[in-house]
Amino acid sequence: MPFTKPNLLYVPSAYKAGKTYSILPEDGSGDFTFTRPTEAERTNGDKLLQTMGNDVPRIDYSNPGCPSLLLEPQRTNVALDSSDISSSEFVLLGVTESNSILTNTSANTQHRFFQTRTVTAGAQTGYVFLKNISTTYVQLTTGSIGGVNDHANFDLENLTKVFENTPNNSTFGIDKVGDNIRIWNSWNSAGGAANFQLCFVDNPNAGRLPTYSGNISEYCKIVCYQLEEGSYPTSYIPTQGSTVTRVNEEANLTNMFSKGLINSTQGSVYLELNAEEVERDGS
Repeated sequence: MPFTKPNLLYVPSAYKAGKTYSILPEDGSGDFTFTRPTEAERTNGDKLLQTMGNDVPRIDYSNPGCPSLLLEPQRTNVALDSSDISSSEFVLLGVTESNSILTNTSANTQHRFFQTRTVTAGAQTGYVFLKNISTTYVQLTTGSIGGVNDHANFDLENLTKVFENTPNNSTFGIDKVGDNIRIWNSWNSAGGAANFQLCFVDNPNAGRLPTYSGNISEYCKIVCYQLEEGSYPTSYIPTQGSTVTRVNEEANLTNMFSKGLINSTQGSVYLELNAEEVERDGS
């Protein structure tokens, strides 16, 4: 480690409601108070989504290696019935659904599912969690007044984006979150009704929402669906019948001088964090 005899050592591990514990000092004076007056999801050590109660810190195992303490801004999932694609809130065209499994059909048509929701003007982000996959190529796109008609195609076997058409400067991405694959799209909306769409496609260079005769052996499980205001995806916010807001999180350590953790003339701070997330949050 790049320091010796630290006065304060925090590694994301032990916690309880309202507090996340530091390793040093052992008397507890270096423990952080934690607030988030709503429930929130994390990926636990078994790589499964888990709901954490009000003010309970989220030690998250989404990425390989050591876990991290999630500190996210306030976000609202405006998609309804976010983990139930049998809901009437979802539109299914050229596909069928059973027990959250989305299956392609042989019809000569477009093969897609989506919700249409009202969004505000500005940055918007939609994503889908997928698993139990038996298909190679899928597409994300947006439409209606609040969408921009950009699109991107993804290779789910190799976790890569293989094609995109973004005249409106949309951003697309694919990553692993626990044992799920997340594919996402951020765009600058004019506001109004917007639909965020997942589409089966038959080749990596397919144009937007292609019409073709589908393959009935293609399917994937839709774990969840999220549409939130902001320029990047945050952790999943479950909904049932109405929108849900996750309030911003804060971890605070006060009175560091009086506790002897640092003095007025010298001190060093060493952090390991996701710099990309810090930069995009503007904090």
